[in-house]
Amino acid sequence: MSASSEQIKVIICSETGIDGTLLKDLKEWFDRHPGPIALEKPRGGLSLPLDSDGELPWAAGFEYLRHLRSVTGAGPADFVILLTKSPNENNWFCVNDPNSPRNAFAHVDDFSWILPSPPHVFAAQWVLESVFDGLLTEHGLRLEDVAHETPRGCFADLCGSKEDLRLKMKTGDICGDCIGLMQSTGLPEGLIEQAARLLQSTRATAINVSSYLETARNFDGWPFPVAVTRHKAIQATEPIQRFFLLLDHFDSLIRYFYLSHQILGGSQPVIAAKPSLGTWLGYLASSTGLEPDFRQIVRIAESEKIVQLRNERRGHGYVSMQAESYEHESKQLEIALAQIEEKLALHFSNHQLVYIKSVALEEGGDRVKGDKLVSSHLIHPSFTAKVGNAREAGVEAEKRVYLYTPRTKKFRSIHPHICVDNCPLCNHSRVLVTDGENRYIDVFIGHRIEKK
Repeated sequence: MSASSEQIKVIICSETGIDGTLLKDLKEWFDRHPGPIALEKPRGGLSLPLDSDGELPWAAGFEYLRHLRSVTGAGPADFVILLTKSPNENNWFCVNDPNSPRNAFAHVDDFSWILPSPPHVFAAQWVLESVFDGLLTEHGLRLEDVAHETPRGCFADLCGSKEDLRLKMKTGDICGDCIGLMQSTGLPEGLIEQAARLLQSTRATAINVSSYLETARNFDGWPFPVAVTRHKAIQATEPIQRFFLLLDHFDSLIRYFYLSHQILGGSQPVIAAKPSLGTWLGYLASSTGLEPDFRQIVRIAESEKIVQLRNERRGHGYVSMQAESYEHESKQLEIALAQIEEKLALHFSNHQLVYIKSVALEEGGDRVKGDKLVSSHLIHPSFTAKVGNAREAGVEAEKRVYLYTPRTKKFRSIHPHICVDNCPLCNHSRVLVTDGENRYIDVFIGHRIEKK
């Protein structure tokens, strides 16, 4: 049966003893990265036909999968994947039935000695591999035609030694040979794209210092309001502090993106008095002309229930005295934010946030000078641009903040929603972001102030 771009339903069944949280997180992991593969709500509590050594023989596993396909009502196009905590006779990560390739079982174990990724990420890797192996088998390809016995940091690495898994998951890649093979067999681009997103997110969990490395490489080019909140979050060492600062960063991302997107689209944002985090996300969700890729930001935030998480764990609930209780939430929030940041990377690079101090007439046009409000440093780099006519290019007045698009050399005023002014609480010049009406947030310190 050939693959199509239509939904590939995957029915997950699990052996008794597998944590229900793992199953819940596994489904949410795929929900967070939508595409052809869609997981049904997992079914658990199954007793498997183990041998006297407590292992699952392959033949018994395949027979049991045929039974599960019958009792679950799976259709011929559906995958049935059985997660086991018991090892199988050959100690493989995952195995497809060669006679019924859409049946597979996978071993869920404690792999923390290999990588820091949470258990559901390993399970997601086996599910993804099982689907691809099943589809390629249906195209007449054998394991030796696809798998790399010598690891090369590819999705198709066989990983005969479990330690080879480090390279595979830290790379989070599909080699050129395998992509060509997938395309030549007619696997839909949407399926490969979904796999790429899942692998990229897997990689983010597999690298011990991923949050530091990714941020260090990327946020120097981000607008100051989001770069500074990101920088503060990565410097936090205590789970509770990191969790709270990550929530601040999410607020800043949504707030900045909504404001800048509206301005670039030719609309003036209308902000309610004292808007909540949910209000800001609602503004973004209802934005007209929001591209499909940007709508993913709203979907990620909603699927991760970030606003609800903020309200329950910080805003409207008690703060736990056990700081380590925030460890899981911090890690999950970090993953979600990395996905949102990835969606916004091109937006950040295409449009610069600048503060115009002066416009001077020069031969052949106007010289616009000021500060580039970029990175997390308080000392902003200088900005200069030569344009034919500053007013025609969009510069309405000096001492204002603008969005500047280098490709078109056009300025769009984001005043008064973002401004540079004195913070009365610390008596320093700061970048201030609107909090509704005449209220502003000093994103560096976190002060909430009112401007007269």
